[in-house]
Amino acid sequence: CAYANNQSRVKDEIGDKGPLASPFFTALTLAKGAVLVVDEEAEVVSRMWCGFENVVIAHKGKQIVLVTRSGAGAVALTTEPAPVDVQHGAAVGALLQARRQKSYPQESLRRMVMTALQSAETAVESDRTMIKSTVQQELGGFNLANAQMRSIAAENLAARGVLGASEVLALLRKPQGFNLSCSPKTFQEAVGNFGLSLQRCRKFCVTANESLADEGAACIGDALSDASHLLRFELITPNGLSDTGLLAIAQGLGDLHQLEMLLLVAPGTNVT
Repeated sequence: CAYANNQSRVKDEIGDKGPLASPFFTALTLAKGAVLVVDEEAEVVSRMWCGFENVVIAHKGKQIVLVTRSGAGAVALTTEPAPVDVQHGAAVGALLQARRQKSYPQESLRRMVMTALQSAETAVESDRTMIKSTVQQELGGFNLANAQMRSIAAENLAARGVLGASEVLALLRKPQGFNLSCSPKTFQEAVGNFGLSLQRCRKFCVTANESLADEGAACIGDALSDASHLLRFELITPNGLSDTGLLAIAQGLGDLHQLEMLLLVAPGTNVT
């Protein structure tokens, strides 16, 4: 935005034609995706021109990467495993993606999970009015972009064990379905306390640091039975699980006809 539009002469550049006539919109349309550099306050969700960018990205189905500072370096959020995550094989891509993104500032993610781009501000009020009108009349509104930003944050927070009411709502409202990577305890609490369902989940990765208890396995199995759109399921439990737990998982997987990949890492567990 800062380079595509002349910041001191925005009105002169686009006149009364609106932001769809701006060089910024043209650049977004031609690009394969966008990299959003996010500050510590996550102003990308509170500034209307940034909101317009997010709306166009979502409306056009573009790839999006969020980058911010982490210590002396940087960390990126991606909607799918990046090349660096799958260099040792696609099977562990989701797990490595979650690990790579854990250094992304949690406070920034908490702001993003509450994204409401329609309430964003601009330095010039007329710009805000112009952008809101264009988005609502020409680009289908803010809902899709809001859902995308919220779900990116929620998926990352879930991998850290933060899966409360706001995060669950963000996941369930993602139009294209969501990816979920978390511990059995985090998942069980989200199901019991906030009504999390896997009905619209596409990829589900469960990583247990200890043995997976039968109760946790039963919860996962019950949820899997509703996961009609699930494409990929990964269960990693270094200390294994009991035959009862394995049976519960297997029963949940029984009717998942769209499942493309199953990864089970459970040493000492008999699978036939």
